[in-house]
Amino acid sequence: MSESLDILSTRRALVLTESALIAGSAATYYWWRKQTRRSLPAKDVQIGAEGIRQPVEILRDRWGVPHIYAGNDKDLFFAQGYVHAQDRLFQMDVFRRIGQGRLSEIVGRSGLPADRVARYMGWKRAAQAQVAGSGIQVQEVMAAYCAG
Repeated sequence: MSESLDILSTRRALVLTESALIAGSAATYYWWRKQTRRSLPAKDVQIGAEGIRQPVEILRDRWGVPHIYAGNDKDLFFAQGYVHAQDRLFQMDVFRRIGQGRLSEIVGRSGLPADRVARYMGWKRAAQAQVAGSGIQVQEVMAAYCAG
């Protein structure tokens, strides 16, 4: 009799432990999902921006991939810059700092070797010269992208 009670109490303990693990896992999943979804760009929002001449529509499919519809090229590239900043602002900032030789400003001493290479190679000057040497149309598109 005592042995059967021990088996029953052990089974109950296992069932309770499994139930707690399942409930904890479910709670963690829903918490994680809520936290990660909070950082996604807002949907169904109308934003007014200076410099846009015609209506621009940015639709995201079920995977979050943006599809941009614009009436002209400048508005299209403005919207593309806007979407990139929504999705990849941190990456854009890090790449800008790498190209300018300013990575160590955010990562500390470990970024100094990369900064030295970028400054020695003159990546910032090379990029500025390339933009200056491009046509006015390219400069306008790049300005629209950066404004977005």
